Amino acid sequence: MTDEAPKLSPIADHFKALQAEQEDQARLEAQRQAEIQRADDEARQREADRRQLRAIKKKTGESEAYRFGRALGYSNDDIAEMLAPRPRPKPEATPEPAGDGGGDRDGGGDDAPPAGEGSPHFKPRKRPIKPLPADCPIVPLGKLNGRYFYLDPLGQLRELAGKDHNAMGLRDLAGTRVEYLWKLWPKYREDGTQTGWKADEAAESLMTAASNKGVFNPMTRIRGVGGWADARGNLVLHAGDGVLIDGEWKPPGQYDGLLYPADDAMVRPAESSEATRIAIEKLLKRFDSWNWQNDIGEGGKPLDLDGSGHRLPSLVLLGWLAAARAGAALRLRPIIWVSGDAGSGKTSLLDLLSIILGGGLVKATNATEAGVSTAIGHSTKAVLLDESENEAQGQQMGKLIKLARESATGGNKLRGSSDHKGHEFNARSSFIFSSIIIPPLQPADRSRMSILELGPLPTGAAFSLDEAEWKLVGQALVRRLIDGWPRWPAVFARYRDALLERGMQAQRGLERFATLLGMAELMRFDGEPDSDTVQALAAAFSTVDAEEGSDSEAMLHHLLSIPLDVFRGGERQTVGSLVARAAGLDRDNPHSPESCRDALKAWSIFVDGIEDELGTSRASVVLPNTGEGLRRLFDNTKWRGDAGVSGGWAQGMKRLKGAEAVNSRRFGGRGFRVPARSFLMFEEGDK
Repeated sequence: MTDEAPKLSPIADHFKALQAEQEDQARLEAQRQAEIQRADDEARQREADRRQLRAIKKKTGESEAYRFGRALGYSNDDIAEMLAPRPRPKPEATPEPAGDGGGDRDGGGDDAPPAGEGSPHFKPRKRPIKPLPADCPIVPLGKLNGRYFYLDPLGQLRELAGKDHNAMGLRDLAGTRVEYLWKLWPKYREDGTQTGWKADEAAESLMTAASNKGVFNPMTRIRGVGGWADARGNLVLHAGDGVLIDGEWKPPGQYDGLLYPADDAMVRPAESSEATRIAIEKLLKRFDSWNWQNDIGEGGKPLDLDGSGHRLPSLVLLGWLAAARAGAALRLRPIIWVSGDAGSGKTSLLDLLSIILGGGLVKATNATEAGVSTAIGHSTKAVLLDESENEAQGQQMGKLIKLARESATGGNKLRGSSDHKGHEFNARSSFIFSSIIIPPLQPADRSRMSILELGPLPTGAAFSLDEAEWKLVGQALVRRLIDGWPRWPAVFARYRDALLERGMQAQRGLERFATLLGMAELMRFDGEPDSDTVQALAAAFSTVDAEEGSDSEAMLHHLLSIPLDVFRGGERQTVGSLVARAAGLDRDNPHSPESCRDALKAWSIFVDGIEDELGTSRASVVLPNTGEGLRRLFDNTKWRGDAGVSGGWAQGMKRLKGAEAVNSRRFGGRGFRVPARSFLMFEEGDK
């Protein structure tokens, strides 16, 4: 056996050599097939480019075709060859099918290849739209009314119109991952060198992928930085670079069908709950050091409301800060207006609030409503507006106040865009205004605000702010908000019930004060609210920060204060004075009731009856729904009216206590009657 073994060695070597040769041939064949396929792909692409260049030449001229060809990576010689007429195939070699030849996906020209199965020029692509791989750094979200939404590689929300899916728009969308466009949609020269990527194919793939995701409505799906609540009422905090959901920090992205896009980082909560109460106590003491005027009692000393020694405005500010971080998780976001003269420390106070809120704040002076809306975007960032003064032309401030009012309850807003379409979003931010003089506020606005008055600081007093130190306090505040959130429904209900027991009936006041007090409670204490503290604070809020009058009362204040020139000699009397005399309620007026009644008729104001000295007869005032005199008196106010149309004053009259509808030609037609004493806003017992 050992003698024969060596004889088999040459045979084994032969088989090995034969196997190696077969493997080499297979490898060469695979390379050849790959080259054929690549050449075929390049030929088809070149043919498509040629047809597109000829179509451009025919439509816009040869120079535009050369410009476009160079953009595709071809040389001038290549372009000249591609634009040159090609000889048509002989009929006997390539029969022409009937028809006009159609076109192609590249916008083919007049010499598109003949269509039809079996034609040597007809080679349809099996998958003209390339699906996006799972690892694509651009994430399609959906589509809405011609707008396409994506997450870019940085996790930012991006919105593109269809026309913006050009090469430059897609480069901007890809950002740091432009090389992915080269990888997924490559474009080659004939020699195999990659010259770029195919923007049209990339656009088609991305737009198709976004469309396949369905409708994406930013207003209902996007949650920017700030506080939110999930479907179970749990607190969700979006810190820009992370989202706290169910107690776990996750990267920005889509969760439970909602999008949390990446943004600038906000203050995150302290890692530990230890010493957070100490930090809150330190913040309250700093707030106490300002010279607040809202809670001054007898002898000029601050009231000690709950035995803690803390000032009422300090608790309000603490509650506002916590509410600002909770954002849309609350049903109502409170509004604060800080007012004080120069030297009262307003600037230092606002600087402190800015440090504590960190990136969760939009801070501006001389702002516009459009600018603030844009800065808020889809976030719940708090808004701090300094120098909100009572200017002569205060339309802009009126718009900002309206934005704050809408944001308090989460109202929808429409804002314009570069595509001239209205984009809708929800305003859900807490606002704080600051000024020396507060501008006139409508009752609807005043009923949503807490006004804090600052007095002058003692001579020589100054505040220094250690930014690093107060940032830690901001982190402690967020930690206490997270830890205390499970108790929030019970705490809110406790303060709301206490305010109801104290006689507060207005829903806006209940929501606002219960939110401020409840949020301060979460910051200060652990466990169930102390009953004595709840009652003491509810009592303070029901007296110190009481509601202002209704809109109807505001309408009467305006009308009664208007001076009228109705007597000879230039004597002027207010509407209120004339009504009081005409109704027999002012016997010191030198003019007769009849003359005052006649003077008022000229202004569409009718006084019916007159009160005698014994009070056995009563007078009333009637305002018709339409009337030229009233229209002139209410001109340029929100109670104004147009000729022949019911004025806004009619709604105000209808809501007054004791109002009843009338329809009499003697009183100018349809209108409302109110007792004269109610019309003049007499208190009970007034004579």
